[in-house]
Amino acid sequence: MKTRLRSLCLTISALGICGTSFAQQAAVPPTPTPTPPPSTSIQIVNATSTPSVALEVNGRSDYPDFPQGEFTSDAPTEGLNYRYKVTNKSDGVSLTPPPVTFKNMENQTLLMIGDFSKEAQEGKMPQPKQQTAIEQTSKTPPPNLLLRVYSHQDGLKKKSVKIRIINGMPRKILNLVSPKKIALSSGDETELEGEPTVQMYFFQVDSGQNIPVLMRQDSNPMNANIVFYLKNNEPAFMRFFESTGRPPVE
Repeated sequence: MKTRLRSLCLTISALGICGTSFAQQAAVPPTPTPTPPPSTSIQIVNATSTPSVALEVNGRSDYPDFPQGEFTSDAPTEGLNYRYKVTNKSDGVSLTPPPVTFKNMENQTLLMIGDFSKEAQEGKMPQPKQQTAIEQTSKTPPPNLLLRVYSHQDGLKKKSVKIRIINGMPRKILNLVSPKKIALSSGDETELEGEPTVQMYFFQVDSGQNIPVLMRQDSNPMNANIVFYLKNNEPAFMRFFESTGRPPVE
Protein backbone atom coordinates (compact mmCIF):
# COMPACT_ATOMS: atom_id res chain seq x y z
CA MET A 1 0.00 0.00 0.00
CA LYS A 2 2.80 2.39 0.91
CA THR A 3 4.56 1.50 -2.33
CA ARG A 4 1.45 2.30 -4.36
CA LEU A 5 1.01 5.65 -2.55
CA ARG A 6 4.66 6.53 -3.10
CA SER A 7 4.30 5.67 -6.81
CA LEU A 8 1.14 7.75 -7.08
CA CYS A 9 2.84 10.72 -5.42
CA LEU A 10 5.79 10.47 -7.78
CA THR A 11 3.42 10.35 -10.74
CA ILE A 12 1.52 13.40 -9.53
CA SER A 13 4.78 15.22 -8.86
CA ALA A 14 6.07 14.41 -12.32
CA LEU A 15 2.86 15.63 -13.91
CA GLY A 16 3.13 18.85 -11.95
CA ILE A 17 6.65 19.39 -13.14
CA CYS A 18 5.67 18.67 -16.74
CA GLY A 19 2.69 20.97 -16.47
CA THR A 20 4.93 23.73 -15.21
CA SER A 21 7.37 23.04 -18.04
CA PHE A 22 4.61 23.23 -20.66
CA ALA A 23 3.33 26.48 -19.15
CA GLN A 24 6.80 27.96 -19.23
CA GLN A 25 7.22 26.93 -22.88
CA ALA A 26 3.85 28.42 -23.80
CA ALA A 27 4.84 31.70 -22.16
CA VAL A 28 7.93 32.15 -24.36
CA PRO A 29 7.22 35.10 -26.72
CA PRO A 30 7.54 34.50 -30.47
CA THR A 31 10.67 35.66 -32.26
CA PRO A 32 10.08 39.25 -33.48
CA THR A 33 10.01 39.89 -37.22
CA PRO A 34 13.23 41.61 -38.32
CA THR A 35 12.80 45.30 -39.08
CA PRO A 36 13.47 45.96 -42.77
CA PRO A 37 16.41 48.27 -43.48
CA PRO A 38 15.48 51.89 -44.23
CA SER A 39 14.85 52.50 -47.90
CA THR A 40 13.60 55.23 -50.18
CA SER A 41 12.59 55.69 -53.80
CA ILE A 42 14.38 58.48 -55.68
CA GLN A 43 13.73 60.14 -59.03
CA ILE A 44 16.63 62.41 -60.08
CA VAL A 45 15.80 65.24 -62.50
CA ASN A 46 18.54 67.14 -64.36
CA ALA A 47 17.28 70.65 -65.08
CA THR A 48 20.71 72.26 -64.96
CA SER A 49 21.60 74.91 -67.52
CA THR A 50 24.58 72.96 -68.86
CA PRO A 51 24.42 70.33 -71.64
CA SER A 52 25.38 67.34 -69.52
CA VAL A 53 26.74 66.39 -66.10
CA ALA A 54 28.43 63.36 -64.61
CA LEU A 55 26.79 62.29 -61.36
CA GLU A 56 28.45 60.23 -58.63
CA VAL A 57 26.26 58.76 -55.89
CA ASN A 58 28.01 57.83 -52.64
CA GLY A 59 31.31 57.49 -54.47
CA ARG A 60 29.89 55.42 -57.35
CA SER A 61 29.91 56.72 -60.91
CA ASP A 62 26.25 55.82 -61.46
CA TYR A 63 25.54 58.39 -64.20
CA PRO A 64 28.70 59.24 -66.18
CA ASP A 65 26.66 61.06 -68.86
CA PHE A 66 23.44 62.65 -67.59
CA PRO A 67 22.09 65.16 -70.18
CA GLN A 68 19.95 68.12 -69.18
CA GLY A 69 16.23 67.56 -69.55
CA GLU A 70 16.53 63.87 -68.54
CA PHE A 71 15.43 62.08 -65.38
CA THR A 72 16.04 58.69 -63.79
CA SER A 73 13.47 56.02 -63.01
CA ASP A 74 11.72 56.24 -59.66
CA ALA A 75 13.48 53.13 -58.31
CA PRO A 76 13.63 51.90 -54.69
CA THR A 77 17.05 51.88 -53.07
CA GLU A 78 18.33 51.04 -49.60
CA GLY A 79 19.65 53.70 -47.27
CA LEU A 80 18.57 57.28 -46.63
CA ASN A 81 21.83 59.26 -46.59
CA TYR A 82 23.35 60.23 -49.93
CA ARG A 83 26.32 62.30 -51.01
CA TYR A 84 26.39 63.51 -54.61
CA LYS A 85 29.26 64.77 -56.71
CA VAL A 86 28.18 66.63 -59.83
CA THR A 87 30.63 67.46 -62.62
CA ASN A 88 29.94 69.86 -65.47
CA LYS A 89 31.10 67.87 -68.50
CA SER A 90 31.61 71.06 -70.51
CA ASP A 91 34.58 72.27 -68.44
CA GLY A 92 35.21 69.59 -65.81
CA VAL A 93 34.18 71.76 -62.84
CA SER A 94 32.96 69.55 -59.97
CA LEU A 95 30.88 70.28 -56.91
CA THR A 96 29.96 68.17 -53.89
CA PRO A 97 26.88 69.71 -52.24
CA PRO A 98 26.02 68.97 -48.60
CA PRO A 99 24.73 65.40 -48.01
CA VAL A 100 21.04 64.74 -48.60
CA THR A 101 18.92 62.75 -46.12
CA PHE A 102 15.73 61.30 -47.60
CA LYS A 103 12.60 60.16 -45.78
CA ASN A 104 12.09 56.48 -45.07
CA MET A 105 9.61 54.54 -47.24
CA GLU A 106 8.62 57.48 -49.45
CA ASN A 107 8.89 58.34 -53.12
CA GLN A 108 10.88 61.53 -53.60
CA THR A 109 12.36 63.66 -56.38
CA LEU A 110 15.84 65.17 -56.31
CA LEU A 111 15.91 68.18 -58.65
CA MET A 112 19.18 69.69 -59.89
CA ILE A 113 19.21 73.30 -61.16
CA GLY A 114 22.02 75.80 -61.77
CA ASP A 115 24.80 76.49 -64.30
CA PHE A 116 28.06 76.07 -62.30
CA SER A 117 28.80 79.80 -62.59
CA LYS A 118 30.20 81.74 -59.62
CA GLU A 119 27.83 84.68 -59.73
CA ALA A 120 25.67 83.99 -56.69
CA GLN A 121 26.03 83.19 -53.03
CA GLU A 122 25.83 79.54 -52.02
CA GLY A 123 22.27 78.26 -52.13
CA LYS A 124 21.10 81.08 -54.41
CA MET A 125 20.60 81.39 -58.16
CA PRO A 126 22.35 84.14 -60.17
CA GLN A 127 19.97 87.06 -60.61
CA PRO A 128 19.92 89.71 -63.37
CA LYS A 129 22.46 92.52 -62.78
CA GLN A 130 23.88 90.74 -59.72
CA GLN A 131 27.49 90.48 -60.90
CA THR A 132 28.65 93.79 -59.39
CA ALA A 133 27.39 92.89 -55.91
CA ILE A 134 29.11 89.50 -56.03
CA GLU A 135 32.42 90.98 -57.17
CA GLN A 136 32.46 93.23 -54.10
CA THR A 137 32.48 90.28 -51.71
CA SER A 138 35.82 88.94 -50.51
CA LYS A 139 34.83 85.27 -50.71
CA THR A 140 34.41 83.66 -54.12
CA PRO A 141 31.15 81.69 -54.23
CA PRO A 142 31.25 77.98 -55.15
CA PRO A 143 29.97 76.79 -58.55
CA ASN A 144 26.24 77.41 -58.71
CA LEU A 145 24.21 74.22 -58.25
CA LEU A 146 21.06 73.70 -56.19
CA LEU A 147 19.62 70.35 -55.07
CA ARG A 148 15.97 70.34 -54.06
CA VAL A 149 13.99 67.42 -52.64
CA TYR A 150 10.24 67.00 -53.13
CA SER A 151 8.22 64.35 -51.31
CA HIS A 152 5.61 62.72 -53.53
CA GLN A 153 3.48 61.88 -50.48
CA ASP A 154 2.82 65.58 -49.88
CA GLY A 155 0.62 65.61 -52.96
CA LEU A 156 -1.72 62.98 -51.53
CA LYS A 157 -3.00 65.37 -48.87
CA LYS A 158 -5.17 67.13 -51.45
CA LYS A 159 -7.04 65.35 -54.22
CA SER A 160 -7.16 68.29 -56.62
CA VAL A 161 -4.71 68.78 -59.48
CA LYS A 162 -1.61 70.66 -58.42
CA ILE A 163 1.02 72.19 -60.69
CA ARG A 164 4.42 73.30 -59.38
CA ILE A 165 6.28 75.84 -61.56
CA ILE A 166 10.03 76.24 -61.00
CA ASN A 167 12.31 78.86 -62.51
CA GLY A 168 15.68 77.10 -62.79
CA MET A 169 17.09 79.65 -65.25
CA PRO A 170 20.01 81.76 -64.00
CA ARG A 171 19.67 85.52 -64.59
CA LYS A 172 16.18 85.19 -66.09
CA ILE A 173 12.69 86.22 -64.94
CA LEU A 174 9.96 83.67 -65.67
CA ASN A 175 6.47 85.09 -66.14
CA LEU A 176 3.30 83.03 -66.16
CA VAL A 177 0.96 85.19 -68.23
CA SER A 178 -2.06 82.89 -68.61
CA PRO A 179 -4.33 81.65 -67.09
CA LYS A 180 -2.82 83.54 -64.14
CA LYS A 181 -0.14 86.21 -63.86
CA ILE A 182 2.87 85.29 -61.71
CA ALA A 183 6.49 86.49 -61.92
CA LEU A 184 9.25 84.22 -60.67
CA SER A 185 12.85 85.29 -60.12
CA SER A 186 15.71 82.85 -60.73
CA GLY A 187 15.38 79.91 -58.35
CA ASP A 188 11.82 80.77 -57.27
CA GLU A 189 8.84 78.44 -57.52
CA THR A 190 5.09 78.50 -57.01
CA GLU A 191 2.24 75.98 -56.71
CA LEU A 192 -1.18 76.18 -58.35
CA GLU A 193 -3.90 74.05 -56.78
CA GLY A 194 -7.29 73.02 -58.08
CA GLU A 195 -6.19 73.13 -61.72
CA PRO A 196 -8.17 71.55 -64.60
CA THR A 197 -7.01 68.11 -65.77
CA VAL A 198 -6.29 69.67 -69.19
CA GLN A 199 -4.88 73.18 -69.27
CA MET A 200 -2.70 75.30 -71.56
CA TYR A 201 -0.23 77.56 -69.74
CA PHE A 202 1.55 80.47 -71.41
CA PHE A 203 4.92 81.72 -70.19
CA GLN A 204 7.27 84.55 -71.09
CA VAL A 205 10.97 84.83 -70.27
CA ASP A 206 12.18 88.39 -69.82
CA SER A 207 9.08 89.67 -71.67
CA GLY A 208 9.89 87.60 -74.75
CA GLN A 209 7.54 85.57 -76.92
CA ASN A 210 4.83 83.41 -75.40
CA ILE A 211 5.87 79.82 -74.63
CA PRO A 212 2.86 77.45 -74.57
CA VAL A 213 2.94 74.44 -72.24
CA LEU A 214 0.07 71.94 -72.41
CA MET A 215 -0.56 69.93 -69.24
CA ARG A 216 -2.81 66.89 -69.49
CA GLN A 217 -3.58 64.68 -66.48
CA ASP A 218 -6.06 61.88 -65.80
CA SER A 219 -8.86 61.84 -63.25
CA ASN A 220 -6.51 60.57 -60.52
CA PRO A 221 -3.64 62.99 -61.06
CA MET A 222 -0.14 62.92 -59.69
CA ASN A 223 1.57 66.15 -58.83
CA ALA A 224 2.94 67.74 -61.99
CA ASN A 225 6.00 69.96 -62.25
CA ILE A 226 7.16 72.37 -64.94
CA VAL A 227 10.77 73.46 -64.61
CA PHE A 228 12.51 75.96 -66.91
CA TYR A 229 16.24 75.90 -67.61
CA LEU A 230 18.63 77.29 -70.24
CA LYS A 231 19.59 75.16 -73.23
CA ASN A 232 22.19 76.76 -75.50
CA ASN A 233 21.43 79.99 -73.59
CA GLU A 234 17.77 79.82 -74.66
CA PRO A 235 14.77 79.04 -72.43
CA ALA A 236 13.69 75.40 -72.38
CA PHE A 237 11.37 73.46 -70.10
CA MET A 238 10.60 69.91 -69.02
CA ARG A 239 7.73 68.22 -67.23
CA PHE A 240 8.13 65.63 -64.51
CA PHE A 241 5.55 63.89 -62.38
CA GLU A 242 5.57 62.58 -58.83
CA SER A 243 4.59 58.91 -58.74
CA THR A 244 3.37 57.34 -55.51
CA GLY A 245 4.27 53.68 -55.87
CA ARG A 246 4.59 53.36 -52.10
CA PRO A 247 1.60 53.88 -49.76
CA PRO A 248 1.52 57.20 -47.93
CA VAL A 249 3.16 57.27 -44.51
CA GLU A 250 0.54 57.82 -41.81
